[in-house]
Amino acid sequence: MAETELVDNSIHVEPSDISQDILLYQTKHEGIKLIIPNPPRIPIEEGLTIQITHENDAADTERQILHRYLFALAGAKVLAESDMSPDAWANTRLEKGNVVSVYGRNPAHPDAWRKPVETHNRNATAITATMQQQLDLPRLQKLMSKYIPDWEKLASTIELFTRPENVRNAVTTVIPEKNADVTVWESDTFIVNMILHPHLEGFHLCVSPKEKYERQWQTELNRESIQPYILRTLEATAVARGVQLILAKGEGELHNSGNWATHLMSRDDAYKAEENMKRGRMDMDALTSDDSSRRKREKRMHRPDIADKLDQINTSMHVHAYLPDGEETGRVTLPPMSSTEAKERKDLAMAKGESTDYYDRILRQWESIPSTSRETAQSVAKQLNEKLGTWLQEHVAGKLLPANDQSTVS
Repeated sequence: MAETELVDNSIHVEPSDISQDILLYQTKHEGIKLIIPNPPRIPIEEGLTIQITHENDAADTERQILHRYLFALAGAKVLAESDMSPDAWANTRLEKGNVVSVYGRNPAHPDAWRKPVETHNRNATAITATMQQQLDLPRLQKLMSKYIPDWEKLASTIELFTRPENVRNAVTTVIPEKNADVTVWESDTFIVNMILHPHLEGFHLCVSPKEKYERQWQTELNRESIQPYILRTLEATAVARGVQLILAKGEGELHNSGNWATHLMSRDDAYKAEENMKRGRMDMDALTSDDSSRRKREKRMHRPDIADKLDQINTSMHVHAYLPDGEETGRVTLPPMSSTEAKERKDLAMAKGESTDYYDRILRQWESIPSTSRETAQSVAKQLNEKLGTWLQEHVAGKLLPANDQSTVS
């Protein structure tokens, strides 16, 4: 995006030992706030938490939710690509109560880097005055006040699903005999797959654009108007939201993460997976350096619109709809790594004569998750083919910021 003149529209919070949310920026339209919740959802050592909130998030219309999600993408980009944060990756989520969150991933913390965010029962320590000074929050607020207005302008130009065929059920679902992913809905632009070996007990679906790109917050440098990748991320999130409402009445969570991507590993790290060597592309010494300019250089060299081919990080933007069932309804807890990586790393540890206990625990977690039957996938496909296209047209299609937003959650 083009640079804009610094206009300080943030409200600066003086450091305080009293637990209170820290305001980073407030938009002019609808007064949407980007805040650091205090206490945060996860320990700040693992990554910063940013929430994008409105007067009453739970009552927001679908377009208002997507409007807030747009600013989550901006917040994620700031954490992952600027020198304002030690985080070098970020996850965006739509959580219970229509809460829109960004979670930074700190490469210096073993429970954060390339790991899913765990928010349940964390009891994270409140951010004290000393911590606020260490985080240099005024500087982060100034960056937000300079950068987020670009996204406010972008919001006013966004129109979702401009062609009717984009939300039409374009093909008849065919369930393959041997496939871990089953296509349960498809349009000209998106595919919804049901994961037969899910990441949690319950339904797990994945929404992917047919045009591949790397990050949910991917922008094109010096582009003044529509950001095509941001538009696709919002539309993919809308599809996932429709899936969530149709199949689970809004329970569960939507995640845009990419944490397990091989290229996020250190350049010094490699393991064998599916008979191919998987190697990282990150200079972890640079990413964990105290020198913020060095960290920024390493982050920037992987930015997808300007990176060299060998520096690209192949994460492939997609939205996970995690719909847990039974007593776990509403709680999403995921294994720390893929089953394939756990198996391969266990084999590597055995070959070196090292303990495999960690990988054994992960594999047992995977084994405890029930598979989804093809009959269930067929039933899901029937529901989505009957309802999803119509839902998108009625509740999402059109301008992101219409003059009178009359859309409702059903």
